[in-house]
Amino acid sequence: MTYSYVSALQCLDFAGTFEAQRPPAPEESLTEPRLLSDWALQAGLLDSAIDVNDKQLATVEAFRARQRAARSGVEAKAQSRPELS
Repeated sequence: MTYSYVSALQCLDFAGTFEAQRPPAPEESLTEPRLLSDWALQAGLLDSAIDVNDKQLATVEAFRARQRAARSGVEAKAQSRPELS
């Protein structure tokens, strides 16, 4: 898989690997350990591929779930307060 890197910050590009972030159906693109390694390699964070195991991928998935929950809360607050939009 080839990823898009549109930001000057890898953390923002990492957030962008969660495709179609708006409803109806968000889609995770880092679905296998190998894909996490591929993403980091393509982002220039690694010189060569690394072994990623299922536990490490689950840690990333848990982090991203918290990230999405936080973003949802911020978006909901912004919608309720027009001055934040």
